[in-house]
Amino acid sequence: RVGFNLPLGEKLSFYPRATIGVESVHVDRFAPPADGTVESSERSVVDETSAGSFFILFAPLLFHPAPHFFVGAGPGVFHEFAKEGLATLDGERTTIFGRVVVGGWWGGPSEPAAPAAAADASAQAPKAPRHLAPRFGDGGTWAFSGELSAGVADSTYTGVRRRSSSSYSVTPAFDYFFADHVSFGFAAGVGHESDSTRGVLGAKSGTETTSFAGGLRFGVDVPLSPSFSFYPKVYANVRHSESTDASLDGQTTKYASNDLSVALHAPYLVHFASHAFAGFGPYIAQSLVNHREGSSGDDNLGTTIGASLLVGGWL
Repeated sequence: RVGFNLPLGEKLSFYPRATIGVESVHVDRFAPPADGTVESSERSVVDETSAGSFFILFAPLLFHPAPHFFVGAGPGVFHEFAKEGLATLDGERTTIFGRVVVGGWWGGPSEPAAPAAAADASAQAPKAPRHLAPRFGDGGTWAFSGELSAGVADSTYTGVRRRSSSSYSVTPAFDYFFADHVSFGFAAGVGHESDSTRGVLGAKSGTETTSFAGGLRFGVDVPLSPSFSFYPKVYANVRHSESTDASLDGQTTKYASNDLSVALHAPYLVHFASHAFAGFGPYIAQSLVNHREGSSGDDNLGTTIGASLLVGGWL
């Protein structure tokens, strides 16, 4: 990708970027036989591999609230050219979107040398103790990462079928250090997704889902050096969603589901510049409730183990 940053003042800039790329996707589908048995030796497998190119233009307006940390939002367009080898009736896809971006930066030219007179005066002035300089985890500071998000998108597909999808989501999220190295965080979100397909004969089918979510978390930052820290957090999250499915024969099914989960994320953070950090670490999440209203079956609870990357900044 290539971009151009246009300064609009000390705190604002306009940063459009154009991206071209290629991708390849391979999918294995495992289908049990008609008699309902699921022995792996009797499963049939369908392999699909597709490859194609895409183009993205994203033009956010950035706000720089602190050195090396920015938050921005802006519109964009994504176009995916038809994939070769894809066994589907969908063709090219175009998405018009807007979204929030959170990030940081480092590097660039070093600070210019101070004049001799200013340097002499600075040398004679008493210096503040190093530990009094603001740093990540100090009481009264706020931390923001990629969990802070918002976006809206509308996609159209070309091909034999006429397909379209749209979505929006808003997720404010933050962590506040109410004491040195001890934080309390909050996240809430609302989102909506719809996907519809109109067949060759004009029949329409699709799904619409609206969801509401919220979560609390508690974290402890453990400084390991001026540039590294360990920041484990425990989470409690709830989610309620309502869905409507419309089939080609005109029938409509409505249902709702409720989820409650707890999680632990333990990333190591690299403070690569003032007010900006990046981290990576393992997480484990456990479902406590995963219930679909109107269903007489047991909750389908699950445990997820993985690792994730985060990028953010603090004020």
